Amino acid sequence: MPPTVPRQEIERRIGAFQTALQADGLDAALIVESSDLYYLTGTNQDAHLVVPAAGEPVYLVRRDLGRARDESPLQRVEPLTSLRDLGPAILEVAGEHKFVLVQPVDEAHPADLVKSLATAASA
Repeated sequence: MPPTVPRQEIERRIGAFQTALQADGLDAALIVESSDLYYLTGTNQDAHLVVPAAGEPVYLVRRDLGRARDESPLQRVEPLTSLRDLGPAILEVAGEHKFVLVQPVDEAHPADLVKSLATAASA
């Protein structure tokens, strides 16, 4: 099944987002909100997206990996079996640089996500 959002459109959106990250002096962003995930990946999954300021984004999918790979034109769609694995995945993409967590202001951080990020940052 071809992606529902054309590859060129996702590439344009990711490119514009990466330009904004660079302009803000950030090395990467972690996307967790479903409408932002859909906008940047072309699919709506239980997932997280790590977007580096330069290079390939990584879509880390918790549930339906096959569907995510079918629906998203992104090259790196990988499994995320536990939120404990999120911190190391971010470091693999962003390195030990500045990154931002992108989510709505009124949405609280899930405790497991915060613990994962703190563990990765202290490693």
